[in-house]
Amino acid sequence: MKRTAQEAAETRAAILSAGLKVFAERGYERATLADIGARAGVTRGAVYHHFSDKAELYTTAIADRWATVGARVWAGLAGAGSARDRLRACLLEYFRAIEEDGDFRELLDVTILRSDASLEPGAGLADKQQGIREWVTQLSGLLADEDLRSGMSADDAAVLVVSTLAGVMVTWRMGDDLFSPARKGAVLTDALLSALFG
Repeated sequence: MKRTAQEAAETRAAILSAGLKVFAERGYERATLADIGARAGVTRGAVYHHFSDKAELYTTAIADRWATVGARVWAGLAGAGSARDRLRACLLEYFRAIEEDGDFRELLDVTILRSDASLEPGAGLADKQQGIREWVTQLSGLLADEDLRSGMSADDAAVLVVSTLAGVMVTWRMGDDLFSPARKGAVLTDALLSALFG
């Protein structure tokens, strides 16, 4: 039976979603295409139909989810208002999402928490590094014309924001009984904005 393009797209999306979940739970090395296929409700052969190997599935899952799930969090940066107001909206959404949006949390688990030491060459570390550079570049552009704290460049401010976001994620995932990012989002956001803008 010939599958429709829509069915193939739905299968591919299910594999990407399952892949991200399995990579978040087991890490790259321990994840298998058979596990991912089972989680997606498809055969291992179906996984191979859409992806040549685990490395391709891994990098595609991360890129696809940043383009969709991540875009929801960064949407505030493109909104109306001052750079400070737009950054505030983005930060509040980030702190809410890491706790309340399972898809976003899995994405961060894979991109921030999971070690890539075992990745095959070209299977994601360079993509993660590029992703960090893109965050910094985007934020630096947003902050380029802002009156930042004395001596702080837009690049410095962008690095501080990205480092803080990653640090909050790691701290919360290592000890989720310490605080609730969703409930403390406004406090964390205002403290970071004070560090940037004074």
